Amino acid sequence: MLVLDAHVHAYPFHDAGALLASAIGKLAALAEPGDALGIVLVERQGMDVFGDWARGFGLPPHWSASSIDPTAVRLRLARGGSMTVFAGRQIACSERLEILGIGTRAPVPDGVGCQAAIDAIEADGGVPALAWGVGKWLLGRAAVVRRLLAANAPARL
Repeated sequence: MLVLDAHVHAYPFHDAGALLASAIGKLAALAEPGDALGIVLVERQGMDVFGDWARGFGLPPHWSASSIDPTAVRLRLARGGSMTVFAGRQIACSERLEILGIGTRAPVPDGVGCQAAIDAIEADGGVPALAWGVGKWLLGRAAVVRRLLAANAPARL
């Protein structure tokens, strides 16, 4: 089993050690023995913390990185503990909704339409996800959400 937080933001000015320690602690509290732990960095336009970490840059002391594939890296703490970090994107779309791209590093620009973002994420091999938020799903943008859900099979979005 993989215990995963699929919506994590990291910025160069954040304390990477605190972020990683908190993630491991919170995920481990939910895990059973033998479960793998992971996070998806959903990065905004112009950000590449995932790329830095995959190359071993910006990691706190006592952490190391080993690449699994172009969109996943295993981070290990010298004193024990590890976690898989998956690449992801957060695209601020023209409809004022955010589409998440899990398992992609595609440089989809902010401001594109939701469907264009979904298509670009899929074309790069990622999994598109519509971020939940009560104001997005129940208020003014609810019609857009309903339209996207109707146009995209559950296996697609």
